[in-house]
This record gives sequence, C-alpha cells and structure tokens, in this order.
Amino acid sequence: MKYFVPILIFSICIFSRLDRHFLKQNGSFCPKYILPNWSRCPQFETSPAGNLDTIFDQPFTYLTKGKQSFVFVSEDQKWVIKLVRLPRYVMRRSLKGNLSSLILFTKTLTGYKGAYEDLQEETGVVYAHLKPTQNLGNISLIDALGVSHTLALDEMAFVVQKCGDPFFPALEKSQDPKALIRKTVQLYSNLYRKGYIDRDPILDKNFGVLGEDPFIIDIGQLEKCQHGFSQEEHLEKMTQSLSWKLQRDCPDLYLFYRNLLH
Repeated sequence: MKYFVPILIFSICIFSRLDRHFLKQNGSFCPKYILPNWSRCPQFETSPAGNLDTIFDQPFTYLTKGKQSFVFVSEDQKWVIKLVRLPRYVMRRSLKGNLSSLILFTKTLTGYKGAYEDLQEETGVVYAHLKPTQNLGNISLIDALGVSHTLALDEMAFVVQKCGDPFFPALEKSQDPKALIRKTVQLYSNLYRKGYIDRDPILDKNFGVLGEDPFIIDIGQLEKCQHGFSQEEHLEKMTQSLSWKLQRDCPDLYLFYRNLLH
C-alpha cells in the first residue's frame, strides 16, 4: 500500500507524456479544440450558402494547422474546410481560460465573415458558419493518425474554401506569368476599393492559385479598416514579397510588375 501513491503518480506522468506525444503526432488536433461552448462564443450571422451536400458527402483528411484553424482537404482535392481553433475560454466543459483571448478570436471570426460576404472572389471562400444551426448534418474527418471522426457541422465554427496550389510554384509553372502577376495586383486593388487590408500578405505561404486565378488563403488576417494611405502605397505593401521574389529571380517580370503599380 505504501507504494500505491508513488506508482499512481508515476503512471499519471507516463500517460500524460504519452497523451502529449500522440497529440503532437496528430498535428495537435483533437475534437475538443473545435467544439465551442456557444454561450461564451461570439456569434456572427452569415447569409445562407447554396447546396453544400456534394462538398460534405465525402471525407476530409487532415492537411495542416495554423494559428487560427485546423485544415482538412476533401477527398476530391477541390475543397478545404477550416475548423476554427478555439481559445480555452470557449471550449466545451472548460472552466479555464482568459477572457482577453476572445479579442483575437473575435477578430479571426470577423475576418472569416468578411471573406465570405465581401471577398469570395478574392479568397475562394464559399461558406462561413459562425453560429450554431440545425440543418447541416455531419462531416467525416480523418485525422493525421488515420482515425475517423464523425462530427456535427451545426456545432462548429468553420469556413469552406476552394483548394489551390501554392502561389510561387504556380507562378514558376504558369504559361502566362504576366497575367498571374496582373491578377494578383488587381486582387489587392479590389481589397483596397472594398476597404480591406491583409495583415499578413506573405504570398509564399498565404496565397494560392486555382487555374490561373490567385486568391488569399489565410483569411484570418483580413481586416476592414479606413485606409490612411494611397492605393499605390497599399499595393507596394501588400505585394512586397512578390517584389522581392521577382527582383531576385525574374528581372524582366519585376519591371512589368513595377509598371502595374503606377
């Protein structure tokens, strides 16, 4: 009996380490991180989408994670679903967490709402679900360890977005790189005209291409604001990573790009 407590403590430590190990192996994904307590969670009304059954009637497999979401890709490779990563304060059955974490979380959801309602062409977002509903049914998710989870879409915060290729590899393979560069600059012109700014305009990780059309992948950093600078200054800032890439690797395309800014 005298060894019971030490053995119990040792066992708890071992299982705790194993739990963290498998969570890391699973891309840190766990259903509890995406199922909110909606009574503590900001809710945003969004306009209804068209028929989503053809999208959700297939399994989605774990692709990656970001600061704001877990990303799963559809079996046909045409769609991704971004399941919002919850701060501890709004997780179900959680009594912990900091109310201040809601500030960043609310900004993320606001960006998702704007992407769906104002920037579908610029982001490829076809639906944003930001409050509980009762009509969406279930989705089958396959995590990084190959485990299948059947979860209710009505209970989660998420966006559905078109799936494309990373921007710079697509630019290098493009049959018409000038057209792709022109469309990219035009996309950011549209953002300026609609009163939005991208707080993280790094094209090599946050931008994609579908066919020959560019779009913003990381929509959590989109923010509606009053611009205190000219459109030319806006374009310079938003396309800085493109400028560096072209200046270093493609001088002719760099000159073409510079002419588009004026």
